[in-house]
Amino acid sequence: MHAKGWKSVYVPIVLTRGLVPATMSAYYAQQLKWARGTLELLVTSYPALFRSFTWRQRLHYGTIPLHYLSGIVFFINFLIPILSLFTGLIPFRVDVIDFALLGLPAVTAIILIRHFVQRWVMEEKERGFHVVGGLLLIGTWWIYILGLVYTVIRKKVPYIPTPKDESGPDHLELNIPNIIVLLASLAAIVYGLWYDWNPYSLVMAGIAGINCLIMTFNIMASLRLRRLSEKYQWLRVILVYPLLLKKQLWLFRHLHLYAAFRKLGLPLLLAVVLLTGYMTTSHPEPAVEPPPPTHQQSTFYTGIFSPAGTDGLSSLQQVKDYQQQFHTRFNIISLYIPWGDAPQCNVPDSLINAIYNNGSLPMITWEPWTNLFDSAIANKELSKGQRVFAHISAGFFDQYLLRFAARIKSLNRPVFIRFAHEADNPAYPWSATGNNTPEQFKAAWQYICRLFNRNGVSNVIWVWNPWHAAAAMDYFPGAAYVDWIGVTGLNYGPQNENGQSYTFRELYAPFHRLPVFRSGLPVMVAEMGSLRAAGNQQRWLEDAFTSINDQFPEIHAFVLFNSPEDKNILRPVAGNRLNWQLEEPGKVFAAATQYARIRNSSKVPAYGAIAPDPAPTGVTANIALPGNIRGINYQKGENWFRNLHALTRREIEKDFTGMKALGVNTIRRYGPGVYDHNILNVAKEMDMNIHYGFWIPEITDMQEQAPMLATLRTTILEQVASLKQNRHIVAWNIGNTVWQQLSKQYYKPELLYRQQSFVTWLNSLTTAIKAIDSTRPLTIDVALNGNISGTLALLHRQLPQTDAFGIVIGNDTTGLGQLASIALPFYISRVPVAAYACIPGQRPSAFITTWQDLETRDFVTFDGLIDHQGRYKSSFYQLGHLWNKNFKTQGIPRIHILRPARTTWANNRLTYHALVYNNNEWKTADNNTPLKFEWYLVKTDHYGNSIFLKKLGTGAAVTISIPENPSRYRLYLEAAKDDHVATVQSTLNTPL
Repeated sequence: MHAKGWKSVYVPIVLTRGLVPATMSAYYAQQLKWARGTLELLVTSYPALFRSFTWRQRLHYGTIPLHYLSGIVFFINFLIPILSLFTGLIPFRVDVIDFALLGLPAVTAIILIRHFVQRWVMEEKERGFHVVGGLLLIGTWWIYILGLVYTVIRKKVPYIPTPKDESGPDHLELNIPNIIVLLASLAAIVYGLWYDWNPYSLVMAGIAGINCLIMTFNIMASLRLRRLSEKYQWLRVILVYPLLLKKQLWLFRHLHLYAAFRKLGLPLLLAVVLLTGYMTTSHPEPAVEPPPPTHQQSTFYTGIFSPAGTDGLSSLQQVKDYQQQFHTRFNIISLYIPWGDAPQCNVPDSLINAIYNNGSLPMITWEPWTNLFDSAIANKELSKGQRVFAHISAGFFDQYLLRFAARIKSLNRPVFIRFAHEADNPAYPWSATGNNTPEQFKAAWQYICRLFNRNGVSNVIWVWNPWHAAAAMDYFPGAAYVDWIGVTGLNYGPQNENGQSYTFRELYAPFHRLPVFRSGLPVMVAEMGSLRAAGNQQRWLEDAFTSINDQFPEIHAFVLFNSPEDKNILRPVAGNRLNWQLEEPGKVFAAATQYARIRNSSKVPAYGAIAPDPAPTGVTANIALPGNIRGINYQKGENWFRNLHALTRREIEKDFTGMKALGVNTIRRYGPGVYDHNILNVAKEMDMNIHYGFWIPEITDMQEQAPMLATLRTTILEQVASLKQNRHIVAWNIGNTVWQQLSKQYYKPELLYRQQSFVTWLNSLTTAIKAIDSTRPLTIDVALNGNISGTLALLHRQLPQTDAFGIVIGNDTTGLGQLASIALPFYISRVPVAAYACIPGQRPSAFITTWQDLETRDFVTFDGLIDHQGRYKSSFYQLGHLWNKNFKTQGIPRIHILRPARTTWANNRLTYHALVYNNNEWKTADNNTPLKFEWYLVKTDHYGNSIFLKKLGTGAAVTISIPENPSRYRLYLEAAKDDHVATVQSTLNTPL
């Protein structure tokens, strides 16, 4: 009729009522007739009549039959998770959040449409979301497919009126298709999660589980629950709760949703679609947050040297008088102690204890005079104060040093020791005047530090104090042997050669320009003051405070030189004494408190005793690691959320196959993690050993983070207990160098207490691990530094349960020569291939940095043996040659980035070219080369860590718009050929 021009009008009046099928068999029969009839019209009548329809009628009649093709859609929905779980294949690789976003428009459309159409419902009781109808629709999938098949094979379905009562039989055999889907989904869930447990299989298992519930509902519906509920009381009780929930949903929809969705349905759907499109297609760069403030930034100490005589010892009575009279406090009390056998060379116990009781710490300026030793009289050089450093390194003073070290250790509280200050000052015999060289000074300094360390003296804070900036770097003994840098900030005024005064800024500025003074080591003005004879002492000190507070953030302490009788004169003066005493101490102390940084000194706590090293437990940690470990850190997918890599079983097998070809026999993996199940099973099948590690997160405050550490401890111990029977786990590891990283947050003395608190927790953890599993070695990571032997000795005393230490090595190879002198059991826990190749002599067991470059939404690395796409990098082949001289070579030349000779201002468009090294020369690449060039922009954070990777394009050159803050960006270039790749990174600017 429509084809002949008739029009239809919708009349919203109920003329007659229909009844729905009362049984599932009747419902299936009805749906089969409707599906067969509608599809028959689609393939026979509609093609002949379509030309006669209006466009609206064409749309209407053309889309109605598609409803009955939903059976195919539902069948695919059942089939995908089943196949995925049985085969281990991921049908659709997408980020979890993106997956949810992509499904959001469809879910929103279903909800909105179902509520929007309520406007055409005739009667109130017909309104609703019709969940049951939707579930029945899904369960009728096989009926719709059967109707399609009947249409294709031209099989007719006879018309039999649909029964509207419950008189007909149940025909339970009609549930067989749904039972098959139910059983297949259950089997897929069990097998899939057993064989390949990963987040994506869990998602597939979740979808399959939903399908199981839907199939169960349809099977239960066919059992006529009304009859069963009349028969069984417990079923009637259970069915009450869904009805109550349905009632509440009914009220909620009627009161709130219907009217809103009628008016806003389409705009809401469009908004969701646009939002989803934006969030899935845009990849905003993560913001670079400023680094959180550290305790170091607010740390400040004030001190004083205030002697009553010429013995070099501060008078605590004077100090207390100042404190009480002017309401001030000194964190450091300075005293000078010479070397020797004389009584004044001993540690003054009563004074030291009084200093501690004052809430202060002593700073001992330890002067290596030699004429006070009885044994030096017969020594031609030492009797004249000559070559003291050479004699120290030769062990001549060992007895004295051991005696002094034992006394310092017995204090059991922090002590600043300022050894051989101003070693470049010709006024002292330990300078070049006494035939000493900078190299001898550094060797002697390191010798003493190691001697103290060997004897368990860990409460010393070493202060290195040069005299002039010009010679300072020649005398620097190394950051591993220095805790604080000291400087002398004294204005001699008329004592100077030109008779002029110098401000503190003028005195310190040459030191400030030295790199070591801005390397992160705290600086202390160990002697600060201005001669009374220089005049304007109060103004000089106020200017000094201003400079320290505003211009020199590396300075975190000053010690006022308040001596009235200084014998170190530069030129003749009456009485041969210099007077540095404060003229107006009250004004000086008041002026200091005007500056925020200096005021922080009032917040410094009174430091108590340092916890002693753990007492011997009788259990000796001596379980050796397996020999000749050729290992690699397998970090891929450790943080699975929003990760580029999914560690399916197939992926792990592929990685392990590549590792085996390289010669890897052990991986190091941190857990517990969602991929442990897969990794442990594949390791067993492929005979790969595992050094199982636990990553300790960054610690800033043990007290605040105590709940987190308690939870972590429980997790670690539970994991050790659950995995100790796995024979492929060859050792346990505590990862991350937290003990050392605390030095980035705190300075000594505060650092000593923070480290001790962490070591106490760590010792408790290692003891508990050993109690659970005493058969495997337990290792702890330590970063390579300039005194690695001393660091390991200290940690070995504090962590006696440790069987071996893992040395973490970065790209800096300057300390590799120390490895041969390490006496304690160790291996290399992490090392780049380039640094591993530089290790002299026989290389120890080692784990290469990582197998593959990593990428998440806010974290990117480039130190893997294969790149993000799984292609082999040059480091892969370099390592292969180190382990096997006959290993195959890479067929890709080296590459480089040619930067434009232009300024990299933000928003400038600059072109960068790829360079290729061929025939012993660099040449500009062109697009005819067999290499495929891929360009990326890398964003870094404040510390230089890569946090974002954006692909720019392909080709031998790339033109980019320079981003804001170009110093935070780098270019990353890959040249790929087959499964091989060469890589290089470069800053955006051309250095001048």
